[in-house]
Amino acid sequence: KPCGSLLRVVVWSMTVLIVPIQILKRVLPKGELNLVSRDDVAAIADLGEERGVLNEDEEAIIHNLLRLRDILVRDVMTPRTVMKTVQSDSTVLEVTESMPVLRFSRMPVLGSDNDDVLGLVLRSRILRASSNDEHGATMHDLMQPITRIRMEQSVEEALDIFLESKQHFALVTNEFGGTEGAVTLEDVFETLIGEEIVDELDEVEDMREYAREQAALSSEE
Repeated sequence: KPCGSLLRVVVWSMTVLIVPIQILKRVLPKGELNLVSRDDVAAIADLGEERGVLNEDEEAIIHNLLRLRDILVRDVMTPRTVMKTVQSDSTVLEVTESMPVLRFSRMPVLGSDNDDVLGLVLRSRILRASSNDEHGATMHDLMQPITRIRMEQSVEEALDIFLESKQHFALVTNEFGGTEGAVTLEDVFETLIGEEIVDELDEVEDMREYAREQAALSSEE
């Protein structure tokens, strides 16, 4: 789905959540709004669905929004074992020959080992370099800084980090700084709306499942 449509869903869900709070501000005596809990907001969503003000999907988005702080990044991430990466010294030619179809829009760039993540390379950057005949350019030449998120942080915290950094992809690390996997802004939004989001350029609907299948095939060879 186009990013614009996705953002409209998120903005809309936030609006739906804020409007009941504004109503409560007018109804409740001054000072009592602090007594309104997340459970109260969830109850408002349930009531709205029962009375036909909200449909089931709208109610679900509000409930999922309230649950973001309770869901950990490790529960929605792509594990390291199936995370697609590229080596820093690999050239554009080598990458495009080994992966004629670049199914992943963003890939971590590795140095000496899986925990030595140097940065992030975009599919669009590789394709642009290839179209400009920059076949000898390395992934190190094309990479950009990568955002890091701890696996024990909440999805709500991950959303804050993505919005603050204006990035869509983050490396997930453990308490010692080791690599555990990857999480994307799409993963956060999928948690919010309860559906798999498919980019218009993606040929595979569930990229995490695709990565696991490819890893399984590789281990059998």
